[in-house]
Amino acid sequence: MKVIRDGFGQDAEFRHRFAREVAAAQRVQGVYVAPLLDADVSPGTEHPWLATAYVAGPSLREVVVTHGALPASQVLLLAWGLANALTDIHRVEVVHRDLKPGNIMFDETGPKVIDFGIVKSLAETVTHRSQSTRIGTPLYMSPEQAEGRPVGASSDMFALGSILYYLVTAREAFGADSEMAVARRIVAHEPDMSAVPPPLRNLIARCLRKEPNQRPTPDEVREWCEMALRGAPGPGAWMRLTAARASIRQRTDALHAARATGIPSAVGSIVEPEPRSEPRPLPRPEPIPAYVPPAPADEGLKTPAVGLAPRRSTAALGMEVWLAIGALIAAIPVPLWRESRLGPGGQPHKWTTSFEIRHLWEQNHFDDLKEHLPTIGVIGTAAALGLVAVYAFWSPESEVLRGCRVAAALVFWMWAFMVIFFGGYLVAMTLDLLPEDYVGPPNSYRFVLLPGGWLLLLSNILAANSIRRAFQKRRAEDGAVWR
Repeated sequence: MKVIRDGFGQDAEFRHRFAREVAAAQRVQGVYVAPLLDADVSPGTEHPWLATAYVAGPSLREVVVTHGALPASQVLLLAWGLANALTDIHRVEVVHRDLKPGNIMFDETGPKVIDFGIVKSLAETVTHRSQSTRIGTPLYMSPEQAEGRPVGASSDMFALGSILYYLVTAREAFGADSEMAVARRIVAHEPDMSAVPPPLRNLIARCLRKEPNQRPTPDEVREWCEMALRGAPGPGAWMRLTAARASIRQRTDALHAARATGIPSAVGSIVEPEPRSEPRPLPRPEPIPAYVPPAPADEGLKTPAVGLAPRRSTAALGMEVWLAIGALIAAIPVPLWRESRLGPGGQPHKWTTSFEIRHLWEQNHFDDLKEHLPTIGVIGTAAALGLVAVYAFWSPESEVLRGCRVAAALVFWMWAFMVIFFGGYLVAMTLDLLPEDYVGPPNSYRFVLLPGGWLLLLSNILAANSIRRAFQKRRAEDGAVWR
């Protein structure tokens, strides 16, 4: 409950603007918005007031101040909830104008945007006085807000970017020693994004663009988060914000205790319910689910969340790479293929080919391509698996190093082309699928893949599928949907 101070309450212009903004706030309804329950802004009221629903949990600023930066997976959850809240707010042509971590509460049902005491209806004409007065917290203002220009819904999106930056780094995106320095940084500088994990970097960077029309809409942010999270969060997912669990439990228990014994007044007395109107009992929420220890904060989307799709992508990717390595190791000691050829007198000659390490330094080994194909096949497959590991599991911050990672993928696909060509030829000959005139007189020349050759092909197939899976994972993490 908020009661307006005497100095403001007696100001006719302020009361008029406050009444208009309360009317705008009453139109906002949504799961992730603390609803405005009642207000009295009538001219005869000595102290105008408003009351919103109580949120039994801490603010996001309290969570970060107490526990530090949050894991990327948890920030993605919060981004999804806040995008839903802004969708509901902007749908009724209202702009919050002071969105910040202190104005976002969190309970077991998710984030709740509060404090619509300074919201402004977009449908209303802005008076000269309100245009020249900057409303909002400097650290979370948009560039147009800091410069005193008219603001719209995209201003809240800039604030959302600053909030997400704060949640994932525990520092302000445009922090400085003075309000003027903060405003200058907001208008003319870019934040340091090196500490922001990849799943959030593109999202935050786009929200913090200086031009309002280049920022995403709440619907775009929600869709991006759902792609990165592999689906919309379920009800139990919110308790993955483990830093808030103790505070939520404490406040929920205190709320039920107060409801059971009566509500303490400001002077400490107990206000009993009036006998003529039996109050509706406050519904007790579902028990908080059992705590599951989270993964380290730097694992981003690898952290599993209750109600979300399980982290199959990273685990399946690692399993596939290990299977490819196992197939390669198993192929080394066994014959790769058998070659048969008819001699001049019609005498058949057959011999098997295997990988032998001594061939690496024998000078006469490279006279014939067929002779060093085993060496190329085994060593090339090992190198290809190394390229897969570089692309799939290496996440450098530098743009140059990220370019090296992409180059690794390109080199792998060049190798894959060679495997498709030669491997397809050997498989076709093994299965006797080639026409006779392609291989000479019948039965004069033939290759047959043996277990080692099939294992070598399997290793390359698994490696190719791993890099395909890694590409999809990178695409989701980097927000390629906006490129």
